[in-house]
Amino acid sequence: MANSQMKTRRNRVIAYIVTGILLFMGGISNAQAQTTAGKIVKYHATINDVKYVYGVAEPVAPLKSGDILETNTVDAFGNAIQKPGDTLSLVKGDNPLTGPFYIEGAEAGDTLAVKILDLQVDSNQGVGAFAPGFGALNETVYTPMLHTPLPEKIWFYPIDHVTNTATFKALDSNFTVKIPLHPFFGCIGVAPAGGEARSSVVPEAFGGNMDGRRRGGRHGD
Repeated sequence: MANSQMKTRRNRVIAYIVTGILLFMGGISNAQAQTTAGKIVKYHATINDVKYVYGVAEPVAPLKSGDILETNTVDAFGNAIQKPGDTLSLVKGDNPLTGPFYIEGAEAGDTLAVKILDLQVDSNQGVGAFAPGFGALNETVYTPMLHTPLPEKIWFYPIDHVTNTATFKALDSNFTVKIPLHPFFGCIGVAPAGGEARSSVVPEAFGGNMDGRRRGGRHGD
């Protein structure tokens, strides 16, 4: 559920959605605005039409209360990291967003109730990384640390869709372990108030980067 207490151009409330950031990325999510039956709206996103901020933008598709949205997303690195040797320099931006979707009849101050009906990983691998200025183990603008920044490292997590697991493989040893998959969305929200544009990295009153691990539809619960 997202609270929309903002004013957008022409009083539009515009919703963005992205799913499965951090380790297990990419997927298909079905979002329903209300529990009433509605039509199925299908939209396919590519790296060429994603957004990197929450802000006013032309909608990619309209939705009415009760409609079901079936869409895809790209991963948090824009699907740029695919194989050993790829580096974060290939990434165009963090947490690419699918959308926005125009919610017909919604106005500033309304509450948008969104139900995740199903969420599935559509990739054969997940990706994890850190680098100087990025990652939980390194200093960032939000978390100063005393140690020397750790160099860039990237891990790939092969996914077995039959067993619904991903395999972690250490970079400096032969250690491996299987991890059960529990897909969830990373970011979901609406255009911020006052015509602001906010990074897809941050959570705020408009939604944003919330990593809703308990909101993954029937495959993520």
